[in-house]
Amino acid sequence: MDLYFPALMLLSGAAAIHSRAGIPELRPASDAAEAVWKIVSRLAFLAWLGLLAWGWLLHAWQEAAFGLALSAVFSGILAALGPRPGWWAYSLSMAAVGLVLGAFLVLR
Repeated sequence: MDLYFPALMLLSGAAAIHSRAGIPELRPASDAAEAVWKIVSRLAFLAWLGLLAWGWLLHAWQEAAFGLALSAVFSGILAALGPRPGWWAYSLSMAAVGLVLGAFLVLR
């Protein structure tokens, strides 16, 4: 469970940034990058939900509840900072790392 909390936080942060970056200036210039970002962000959100369910079913419910709270705090901090140019790249990076951590947790 040592990677569980960072994975949850990264996945929720990636999805939160994507949902908050609605104006064109905060999105990638390339249509291909936009499409990849959209797919990866949705995959990050689904993986976040899956990790929460995995934690809830296979481990103590307190750990999943704490992971949910940490995710909410992390997403709240990102929302308080406000969307910034280039955040799409941070979101994509957080999603990639979070997906790898989540896959490692579930598959080991």
